[in-house]
Amino acid sequence: MQHVFGILTIVQEGRFRLYDSDGRTLHFTLARAARTAGQDLTFLAACMAPIRVDYDQVAGSSTLVAHRITQVDKASP
Repeated sequence: MQHVFGILTIVQEGRFRLYDSDGRTLHFTLARAARTAGQDLTFLAACMAPIRVDYDQVAGSSTLVAHRITQVDKASP
């Protein structure tokens, strides 16, 4: 499993866009087993809270699946 730090910019029905600390924009789908709900994503996007996303990439695809989303301290990377 990989991880990335960034800020949510767009949220729509379990899908979201993350602006990461390197200036890239990544598109994710929230895993069904993730403990984060859609309304939590909306809140994190609205307050521009820095987050960590633990994710996997679907084999043979560019799809990124987020398994865990954690709000982090602004001092974190």
